[in-house]
Amino acid sequence: AINVTDPGDESRLPNSASVTTYSITFPVISTLSGTDDVDITVALDDTIAAGMSIVSIDGIAIGATSGAIVRTFAFNTTQNITVVYTVANNAAGSTSDITLTATSQSVPSATDNETAIVTIIKPALSVTKEVFTDSGLTTPVAGDVDPGQTLYYRVTVENTGTAATGLMTVTD
Repeated sequence: AINVTDPGDESRLPNSASVTTYSITFPVISTLSGTDDVDITVALDDTIAAGMSIVSIDGIAIGATSGAIVRTFAFNTTQNITVVYTVANNAAGSTSDITLTATSQSVPSATDNETAIVTIIKPALSVTKEVFTDSGLTTPVAGDVDPGQTLYYRVTVENTGTAATGLMTVTD
């Protein structure tokens, strides 16, 4: 038998200057008798939603939405098949499935597959600025202000997105 282990779903930021690719590993287990070649196929189901592309399968360049390689398995062994992929700058919540299918070349053949769902996550920042007449920030400015009057400001930055934000600077 051939068994593909579920690698789990992933949440990913779109590719950026600092992160250009991501990877996911599918453990493939062979309990076939003897040594057998196994066709490993990887495909994306909906490349429009997350704008994904497969870069490589186990180090072999693909650069498309699907690809295939062959691996030789000895009896009762596990090989970790790594899929490297990119994620486009599409809307947060967009998803694509990466499905890995393993099919033995022996007769009769054995097949198994697993799917990982990749969801795009993004930070969503908002900035608000409030003006107060007291240092305790309890009395908002209402109406006109006198020349020379001391004012106090509170700037609030809030992330309501689905991902943490990196280092940032707020300039007023």
